Amino acid sequence: MAFEASVAPDSTHVVVSVTGSLTTPEVTEMVAAARALSDRTSLPILYDMSGATPGDVSKSDLFWMPRKLGVLNSPWARRVRVALLHPEAHVESAHFWETSFRNLGLDVKAFTDRREAVAWLA
Repeated sequence: MAFEASVAPDSTHVVVSVTGSLTTPEVTEMVAAARALSDRTSLPILYDMSGATPGDVSKSDLFWMPRKLGVLNSPWARRVRVALLHPEAHVESAHFWETSFRNLGLDVKAFTDRREAVAWLA
């Protein structure tokens, strides 16, 4: 997996562009990088996974991630809005991610349309 975290050209959100197959350790690294940039800029996050595949990230990994990953347990984490842009083929995993994270009070939502995701972040 390759990812790049940067501030969007219009400076309204952090965008994390992801390509390739995901592994759990790489996802942990990606989330930490995105949260650090979001913390510095006070911007919401868009994970653009439209060019990625779930790889070895299981539903169990998705369930435990917000419970075990420190950057997702801080009070600040619950104030950061996060959108996930995913291919239609991975809708089941995206909805499981959304439910698992929302159940812990994180403000997240999965999308297949980029414009809808960016509008929701605003």
